[in-house]
Amino acid sequence: MNTRTNRARGVPTSREFGFQPGETLNKRCARLDGELTLVRADIGARGEPTDCQRTPQLDDRLPGLLLDALAPIEAAIASAGTGVPYAAMRSAMEVDEIGRRKVLSATKAVIAEHPQFFAEHHSAFEFIVPFMAITAAQVDQLLKHTAAQHAESEKASQPCSWREAVIVSALVLGPVLLLAGFAIYKLLKKG
Repeated sequence: MNTRTNRARGVPTSREFGFQPGETLNKRCARLDGELTLVRADIGARGEPTDCQRTPQLDDRLPGLLLDALAPIEAAIASAGTGVPYAAMRSAMEVDEIGRRKVLSATKAVIAEHPQFFAEHHSAFEFIVPFMAITAAQVDQLLKHTAAQHAESEKASQPCSWREAVIVSALVLGPVLLLAGFAIYKLLKKG
């Protein structure tokens, strides 16, 4: 069929698809790949960030979850060190909304400073931090329940022992320790 018949039917011609006269599909792909390479080189020469250099996006909930995950550890260690009951130390370790915003801002600054590291480990952070927060919430409930039982009995609420503080720390930081062990294993296996 000729071009006039195709246009009358509403079928676009090869030129309307970006083909040059006599150009095959393989030649067109090679030409477009060359043009794309030139554009990428131009972007790199101008100093614009490429996809791997862009700052990864942070879920705004992660720093808050990290604070919530670390609070029972801080409270247990402070309780063991000062002799103040866990429940009192836990309430003292609460971070207000202004503090949370400051931590979020600081976290974003660190991510902007080290975008490649965060991009490589982004999925690990998104897995570990919520897992730590869930574990911390369970440990916190357990310690508060234990403190409530002590309050009901004739004994006054007791502070955490150093052994309890270490156990709380190990439970909450367990995912980080496992990830670190896995990373060390990969490095040793690679080297």
